[in-house]
Formats: sequence, C-alpha cells, structure tokens
Amino acid sequence: MRTGAPRLLGQSDKALHASGIFSMDVRLSTSSSSSSSSSLGDVRIVTGSKDKTIAVSTLCRLDDRPLWRSDFHSAKVGSV
Repeated sequence: MRTGAPRLLGQSDKALHASGIFSMDVRLSTSSSSSSSSSLGDVRIVTGSKDKTIAVSTLCRLDDRPLWRSDFHSAKVGSV
C-alpha cells in the first residue's frame, strides 16, 4: 500500500476470457447489499473482453467458469 498500487485480490486465467480484459465493473450482489459483512462470493465482477464476450463472475471464481457469459457482440466490449 505504500507504493499506491492496488492490492491484488485475485487473478483470472483463460477460463474467464480467451483474450485480454478491456473493461470491468465491480458490485456487491443484490442479496448481500443490506448485510454489513460480505464474502468474496458476494462481490460480482463484470468484465468485457477483446474476445467479444462479457462475463459475470465473483472473486472466488476468477479461475473457474464464470457465472454467466455472453457471446452476442461482434467487436471488443469497450465498456460494461
């Protein structure tokens, strides 16, 4: 934290996207937003990739298959 760099909480592999991640958004899941404590499984991560897909995952599933993946785009997903 002294360097100002963010702490690495998780790292994905090719199970999430076949190409690099271009955009990302992070939210607490709806069911846990009223709770004062949350786990890594409560944090939803939505990523858009250069491989033309969007994936929804959690911090504890970054190295596993995502909860949901779209393949409806014809170009890289630049914003989620």
